[in-house]
Amino acid sequence: MNFKRILFLSGISGIILNLGLAGCGGRRDTPITRDTMRDEVLMYLAQPTFGGRELEKQVLGNAHFELIDLDSMQVYISIPDSLAVDGKREKAIAGFALDPKRIVQAKEEGGLLKIGETSWVHGGKRGMIFRCPVDNIRIDTAAMLSFPFERGTYRVSVAELAALGGNKNIYGGHLDAYMDNAEHGRPVVIANHGAFVATPAEPSMKRFVAEVTKGIGPGDPLMREDRIQALLNVVTNEIAYDDVEASNDYETLKRPNEVLMSRTSDCSNKTILFASLMEQLGEDYLLVYWEHHISVAVLKGKFPEGNGDAFQWDDKSWVVAETTAKDFRIGQDRLTKDFTFDRIYYVQRPSVPDQIINPHTGKVLVFR
Repeated sequence: MNFKRILFLSGISGIILNLGLAGCGGRRDTPITRDTMRDEVLMYLAQPTFGGRELEKQVLGNAHFELIDLDSMQVYISIPDSLAVDGKREKAIAGFALDPKRIVQAKEEGGLLKIGETSWVHGGKRGMIFRCPVDNIRIDTAAMLSFPFERGTYRVSVAELAALGGNKNIYGGHLDAYMDNAEHGRPVVIANHGAFVATPAEPSMKRFVAEVTKGIGPGDPLMREDRIQALLNVVTNEIAYDDVEASNDYETLKRPNEVLMSRTSDCSNKTILFASLMEQLGEDYLLVYWEHHISVAVLKGKFPEGNGDAFQWDDKSWVVAETTAKDFRIGQDRLTKDFTFDRIYYVQRPSVPDQIINPHTGKVLVFR
């Protein structure tokens, strides 16, 4: 996370005609229909950085998503050689096409599978390739998609996926906040990470939190702390750190479901995910912006503070919950030895729209 980068509006559009890459600037009022659900799934298939690789198998079975042409509104799908035989071929086509008569099969020419000007090398998973209109794609809109983790399974329905893509149950807000300083006469922009955090009303996150914290009940004297630590363990240990996202010259921000589906992220999106999980517990927390980094602080409660990461702000005691360090134990481990409150640039409660605060001066950043 770099304060000097301009935010790259990453995400998935709820309607293909919007050409995707819509940010979380505000909630869209688009009704959730079969078409919007289908379109959302297709856009996730087209962008595995956000949808991951597990989604394709659940949606298309043994077929493989190749690409989508938004100009012609055509989807290209392949099936492996093992299915490109009579009987199996028809069944495979019926799995992704509503009307088999509306698809076009690629022709083989010199080892290439060609449809118009587009071609692929024939072989392996590309036994046959078909072009299918978007409105002829078969998507089970009643499906519940599953992404298993060690302590629980993240389950999201296709309807919930479309709602998240439409920024429903996401806090939203302006995407760019302007820091007090400037470089070379140009303002320095910080990305509003809180805009991508899920609200407590998001059902798929709530179910996941219930699974991960199952068994940590009132009989546990550290019930609150153990629940928070269990959620952090998922983020630190089961979401791979993505060095490519971290080193890009722009921010790639994801919604929390996209982090769980793709299973990979940098500090920005690990923070967004953990914050979204904290929302489901009804916990107060802060997004903590440092130089080139962002993390989360939780109320100290019964967490130890032997690591020196605790700090006071807003008449409360907070302790850092670092999302990028594997096996990080709140109040015990340290990300850096030189952490002090003075090193914090800004803090933010996502539930308060468009409010990123300098904790030392109380000044609120300007959004545009």
